Amino acid sequence: LDEIEARIREALDGIPRETRRRLPGGETDFERILPGPDRMYPDTDSPPLEIVRERVEAIRERLPEDTGRRRARYEAMGLPEHWVRHLLRWNDRAVAFERAVHEGLPPRLAGSLVVELLTRRMRMKAEVELLSRDELESLLALVRVRKIGQLGARLLLEESGRRGSNYWGLLADRLGLMAATEEEVEAAIKMAIGSLSSVKSQSPEARTRYAMGVAMHPLRGRAAGSRVLARLMSSLGG
Repeated sequence: LDEIEARIREALDGIPRETRRRLPGGETDFERILPGPDRMYPDTDSPPLEIVRERVEAIRERLPEDTGRRRARYEAMGLPEHWVRHLLRWNDRAVAFERAVHEGLPPRLAGSLVVELLTRRMRMKAEVELLSRDELESLLALVRVRKIGQLGARLLLEESGRRGSNYWGLLADRLGLMAATEEEVEAAIKMAIGSLSSVKSQSPEARTRYAMGVAMHPLRGRAAGSRVLARLMSSLGG
């Protein structure tokens, strides 16, 4: 009787907010409450779905690393704060950076290429967004296997921004930026030492600077200056 009384009172307030099913004689019967604050959840029309622990763990394993942990890892690598912010903002570049580091490229070198060089390219108003993650990873791979140097990578990015071409190997070969071989470095150093006969100054610093300029002329973008200087100083007995 209490339920009948409640139904009568609801009818006096207006049409009840409910779904009714049709009966064979043309009458209707209550089926369920319409969606709203009074409706029971989960939906009683749907079969129950058990959420097992294995499913939760599988989802957890697929979740990306949270920002806080990524920041802590980048800081532990010794990356500057503005590099860290850049990698946290640009996910594709972060993925390329992570892969390069995983495959052996030093974090500071990888960060410099991914952050500094792409920022420089953006300032050139190049179509930097057209540089895909695969293209960026290919460029980093060339540096990792020492086919091009850091300066060579910068020159490639600048030139590709002008030409609209990201075929790194072809472009590096055309621009003469493929990494110098040991024989080429040795030949450049011998040429530089030979040129010292025309230098009047006896100052060791001045002679070294002059020889470095001569040696780096054919090696610009193809060999690290620190490497050439070390070889030059060794040859000069310094």
